[in-house]
Amino acid sequence: MAAPMPHVEAYDRGLALLQAGRVSAALGELEVAHRARPDDISVLFALGNAARALGLHDSAARFFNDVLSIDPDRIEATVQLAKSLAASTRHGDAIEALQRALALRSDAAVLWVTLGNVVREQGDTANAEIFLREALRLNPKSAEALGGGADILFDAGKRREALKLYNR
Repeated sequence: MAAPMPHVEAYDRGLALLQAGRVSAALGELEVAHRARPDDISVLFALGNAARALGLHDSAARFFNDVLSIDPDRIEATVQLAKSLAASTRHGDAIEALQRALALRSDAAVLWVTLGNVVREQGDTANAEIFLREALRLNPKSAEALGGGADILFDAGKRREALKLYNR
């Protein structure tokens, strides 16, 4: 019989609690797992998600940065990092993180979508439209790019184009 692995059990409980919407309790379990395995990407990512859900955006950004220090190619960590930074009004840092990732993976539509959304939050709808169009070129069926692109076009007064995207 295999020896019990408390950090794995704590991680599993933490994920179950996250899915149940009990984020504060999940954070406690995930912290137990983190103390046992501080470089475990899955635990760090889950901690970042829990922190974001609690509105602890700076903490979330630190966890996602930790993930990227271990695995710099982890696109979803870059996306979550950028969202956390933008939520804490650090848009410039979010844009820099996305630009670094795009320098390595310009074919990742989700990075373009996220960049479009971040610059849109700053009021730069012209560049947001360019970035979201690039995301759609790369992945024409991306629901996030379709919705974000439609919203941007609508905000820019391009209602017919927006409706086409909304209806896709």
